[in-house]
Amino acid sequence: MLKPGSLCVGGRGCAPVWTPLGTCVAAFLYDSAAGIGGLNHFMLAQRSRGAGLDDLRYGVIAMDALLDEVLRAGAARR
Repeated sequence: MLKPGSLCVGGRGCAPVWTPLGTCVAAFLYDSAAGIGGLNHFMLAQRSRGAGLDDLRYGVIAMDALLDEVLRAGAARR
C-alpha cells in the first residue's frame, strides 16, 4: 500500500501497488514500450511555507519526483 507523501516506481514483474484515496490525489505514469511505471500519492497541490523541497505530500513536488524516477528507471519521456 502506498501511503500519502510517497511514490513507487517499478518494471515488469514487480509486485502490484495500490493506494487508498479520500481527498488525496494519485497519479500513475506508464511507458508500455519499456514496461516501466510509477505511482505517487499526494495531499495538497502547492507546497506550504516551511515544507522541504523533497516533501512528496505536495503535488508540485510529487509530480516532478515521479517523472524523474520513471525516467531514471528507463522510461522514455515521449
